[in-house]
Amino acid sequence: MKKEFESGFVRPAPEEGAEITADVQESRAVKREKMDLNNLTPEELDQMIIDNLDVQVSEAILSPRGYLDRLKELKAGDFSEAKNWQELYAMIIVKGGVTTSDGKQQTAREVINIIDDFRNGIKLLSGVTRTGGLRDKIRDLWLEEHDKVTGVSAEAK
Repeated sequence: MKKEFESGFVRPAPEEGAEITADVQESRAVKREKMDLNNLTPEELDQMIIDNLDVQVSEAILSPRGYLDRLKELKAGDFSEAKNWQELYAMIIVKGGVTTSDGKQQTAREVINIIDDFRNGIKLLSGVTRTGGLRDKIRDLWLEEHDKVTGVSAEAK
């Protein structure tokens, strides 16, 4: 099943980490040079946030105004407000992850990996926290995605 958006996170072996980090930094630099950062759509800004998951706050402060405004908007929003997977992932990243109902802190990367595992049929939705309406939003987006792919409402089954 082709998904309209996936996080693209790869879980590298420990020895591959340094090489991947250098490649990612080089790729980010090239992308920044090619973009006019002041004229990006919210979707493009969300993708930048996802691509820059490991960027430190001090680096984000040097970003253009539109990017910073989008960061504030996503941080203040509730998961239930996300319109698509990309916006949901960006929101999770900006919020720095989630705190589960039992008080456990999950990083953005952990939460997104859990969501990707659910979307790929590896984990159940019950493995996702309900905090901030996250589980409900994931279910809604999955049903919407399923309906687009199959043309049949998953709720109708």
